[in-house]
Amino acid sequence: MSTRTALNLITNETVETTQSASLNYHDISTALHTTLEFDKLISIFSNKIISMVPHSAYAYINYEMDQSILKGVFTRHSCNYALQFEKQSLGEFRLMRNYRFEDVELQLLEVLLCCLIYPLKNATLYHKALKMAQAQPVETLLHVNERSPEPSFGTAFSTGVNALVEHNRRLYEKKTVVPRPKDLEEDNPWAIGFYR
Repeated sequence: MSTRTALNLITNETVETTQSASLNYHDISTALHTTLEFDKLISIFSNKIISMVPHSAYAYINYEMDQSILKGVFTRHSCNYALQFEKQSLGEFRLMRNYRFEDVELQLLEVLLCCLIYPLKNATLYHKALKMAQAQPVETLLHVNERSPEPSFGTAFSTGVNALVEHNRRLYEKKTVVPRPKDLEEDNPWAIGFYR
């Protein structure tokens, strides 16, 4: 059994050193920038490179983002890569097939994996932002200038949004008509648009 078990490291620095070689792979980069979903990214990447580096299966694991994507027929020969952007792990990627990967194919795959670094970084940032938004109330996400004597846009906007959220929550719970919240009266210019 000749499985390569050591993880080769692909980083954004690898991207910079292979930039001239990767210019030929504009199609792959363009396709990868169409989604922020991990499973779609890995699937697109696999479909784009299968003619250049034939494989029967792929696996992508990102422990930090709780992602485990496995697809295809898992066989005995594999090549594994740890993906990083500026020391931040972007997960591990593995290709598998029934026969050994040639050195030329592995070199090509390393160049192709450089196309995957930035889309994975963007997907990671996107999913982290979604998790933060779900965990924190609107007021903590907006920057509010507390020193100003006049209400800032952030204060007025978050007050309007929070009042609307509370209003809708009460509507949903009671399934009845609830009077319009006082915070959303006509004197709050940022909240007027919510009911018109």
